[in-house]
Amino acid sequence: MDVEQVQDRKSFLAFVAAMRNELQTGAKGWENVDLADFLEAMAAWAHDSHDPADPNPWRHAAALMRAGMLYE
Repeated sequence: MDVEQVQDRKSFLAFVAAMRNELQTGAKGWENVDLADFLEAMAAWAHDSHDPADPNPWRHAAALMRAGMLYE
């Protein structure tokens, strides 16, 4: 599921479920499978990003989680 598809609580929960499924089925594309690495990447992305936060809080939370998955 793409971050842009997150609009509300229901779609955010679907996004989280999709991420969990990706992780459980082999973590293809995941750079940070360890919780400590995931949280570090999420914080680093939030610190390094110069873009304004998405005004939709559900989409912003999804973007943070996706960054935790991918950001190095």
